Amino acid sequence: MIQTVIVAACIVAATVYAAWRIYIAVRKHQDPCFGCKGCELKKQINYKKTCEKFGQSK
Repeated sequence: MIQTVIVAACIVAATVYAAWRIYIAVRKHQDPCFGCKGCELKKQINYKKTCEKFGQSK
């Protein structure tokens, strides 16, 4: 009985996590980093967008 509950909880947790990741991927489909906030690549992409927006170049 307890084994069935544990397996069911694992399946539910995996399903919720997969649904959450799919939601994030669909929501951020135009963002090459899919919502990542911390890496250097993300900072460079944002810097380039800002420069292009204001007509500046590096």
